[in-house]
This record gives sequence, C-alpha cells and structure tokens, in this order.
Amino acid sequence: MKTIFLVEPSEAELARKMERILLDLPESAGVLFVGVEVSQHPDLNGGRALFKVFVGCTRERDPKLMDAVVRLYLHDLVEDGQLQIEAHRGFQRLTNLS
Repeated sequence: MKTIFLVEPSEAELARKMERILLDLPESAGVLFVGVEVSQHPDLNGGRALFKVFVGCTRERDPKLMDAVVRLYLHDLVEDGQLQIEAHRGFQRLTNLS
C-alpha cells in the first residue's frame, strides 16, 4: 500500500519553523499565540503549498500591523502568495464573573 501524505514532511517542518520564529519574537512584539497550517496541498496550487498563519496579538497591537510583522519575518521562507494571515487581538480574562 502506498502512503499518500496530505501534508509533506517538509511542509510540516516548515510550518513548525514558522511558528518557532514568530513565538521567539521579543515580548514587545505583542505576539500572544501562533498557529500555522498547510491550507492546500501543493498539487492543487501549481506545486506550491499555501500556509495559513493565525496570530493572536495584544490589545495594543493593530492586527494589520501584525500582518506586516508576520510577512517581514517569514518572507525569506516562502514565495509571494504562499501566506494567508489572520491576526486577531487577544482578550482580557475576566476573573469576577458573579
């Protein structure tokens, strides 16, 4: 039986590398959490994988700014058009719910 990868091992490794780069930014960058997934197999995109990057940022950061930060730090890893970025402001935990 032939193994068919939905995500190639190299794509999974690249996604982990992207997450690590963004999580290793200084706290002042405002990154709360990061998730990267391969959103489309390269066979469906002319041989290029598409990476969906989800970034949670602090309330002080504009999500549009986080989009620019992600592109700046990941531009050497992927070609134009391979990143889909969703940035969202984080939330403050409510401790008194009564």
